[in-house]
Amino acid sequence: IKVIERDSKSKNKIVDLIKNLYDNKTGIIYCLSRKSCEELSDFLNKNDINSSYYHASIVDNKRIKIQNDWSSGKIKVIVATIAFGMGIDKADVRFVLHHDIPASIEAYFQEAGRAGRDGKAATAQLFYEPDDIQKLKENVALKYPPIETIKRIYNALGSHLQLAIGSG
Repeated sequence: IKVIERDSKSKNKIVDLIKNLYDNKTGIIYCLSRKSCEELSDFLNKNDINSSYYHASIVDNKRIKIQNDWSSGKIKVIVATIAFGMGIDKADVRFVLHHDIPASIEAYFQEAGRAGRDGKAATAQLFYEPDDIQKLKENVALKYPPIETIKRIYNALGSHLQLAIGSG
């Protein structure tokens, strides 16, 4: 796993990685937004990398065609949101790149784990911006209240429902 700080040259770094390290290999690049998927795929294609994008806004029959073309090797690189991947079990994925930091460590491992399912060498790389880390911390704070808040709610519910503490 390699972590790279994202900057104005990140798209060029991705092109270099794919051409030099993963030449003609199958891969997935995850982005957080549909717009990023489309823009990055267009950039890759302009730089002679056979790619397509995949996200939930694409009509079903087109999405199915893109997925089938990627699965058959017609498309080498898929640039996708998290909408891509459920049920994907392509053995020869050599790389997974995260253009954006995933929402959780669980999401990262699920997505990175799509590489190398055939047991051969594969890599995962993550691009991030420094403020991504702060955003993740804020998201965790929003999703999971402090233990003091949980205890206060537990006690309030117990009092309201007239339950003894620890009874359920």
